[in-house]
Amino acid sequence: MKNIVYKASVTIPFTRNLTKRIEGNIRLLYPSNNSSILKKVNEYLIKLYLSGLLIVFGLYAFADVSLYYAILTGIVLYVIFTEKIIEDYIKLENKILKQLLMFIEDIKFRFQFDGMLEQALIDSIGDADYEMSVHGQKIYECLMESYYHDKQEYIDISPNHFFLTFFSLLYSFSNSWKARDLRTQLLLSVAPEVK
Repeated sequence: MKNIVYKASVTIPFTRNLTKRIEGNIRLLYPSNNSSILKKVNEYLIKLYLSGLLIVFGLYAFADVSLYYAILTGIVLYVIFTEKIIEDYIKLENKILKQLLMFIEDIKFRFQFDGMLEQALIDSIGDADYEMSVHGQKIYECLMESYYHDKQEYIDISPNHFFLTFFSLLYSFSNSWKARDLRTQLLLSVAPEVK
């Protein structure tokens, strides 16, 4: 009952493609569980359909009801819906990129004083906005390889190349740091004690 608009949109052949496109965009930029994503898609579809109804009533208020105006209204709605989806996707992506920039600055600031990447990442996740904290948690889980039941690479869930580049920098840094600690421990265990 919750996602009745989504379920109706998926079953109607004319709106199935539009709904899947919206769902794909939200799933890419909003990594969460399936029910939260469907809730966001449902809210977006409700807003979109209400604005579509207003456009239809507006066009029919100034024109006669005929096949020509029905086709014209359908074309106008398709163009407006497509542009709205693209515009909202770009807005959401810009919002997440701004959050990523603030997140990176926060990690840099914390790392300069602590010198511990994992702790800086955890602290920054706690202070970030919701969307970025979800992405940060995914990055942290992939870095620490804590997907025991569902091994997932970050390349599969990364929203764009900026996030992927940030993840690869963190991954290479954490691996080189772990390798340096391992070499240091090995050297200390093999080297004779100096008096």
